Amino acid sequence: MTVGPLWLAVAASVLLCSGGRLQAATTASSKAACWQEGNTLAISQCFAASGRAADAALNHSYARILRVLHEPDRRALQQAQRRWIAFRDASCGAERRLWQGGSGGGPAYLACVDDETRRRLDYLETTYRLRLQKPDR
Repeated sequence: MTVGPLWLAVAASVLLCSGGRLQAATTASSKAACWQEGNTLAISQCFAASGRAADAALNHSYARILRVLHEPDRRALQQAQRRWIAFRDASCGAERRLWQGGSGGGPAYLACVDDETRRRLDYLETTYRLRLQKPDR
């Protein structure tokens, strides 16, 4: 099979487009407006503030859940939470490394932590909703 110029153009277009989507996916955030802040410092400050708010909401929800769990379930959730924090930090660290030391690494890390924290909050509130509604179970 001979590879003609049209085939090469199509293959190059696919690679370029998928590469662009890959980068966009790694920096996707529920607070996408932070990416429009204009400079790295402002973007980082926006994601840091959003991340602090998400962390406070997660800690509040986590504490509420722990209060209604019986001891074996409480220990299991505490262990899972410690492992989730390690996963979040490692995953977001890996995303930061994609920037190869560039100035986008910091904001990407903060955006990732913000997103992962919000996902965890949603997961905990969804998973433990019944227990929070009927704590005597």
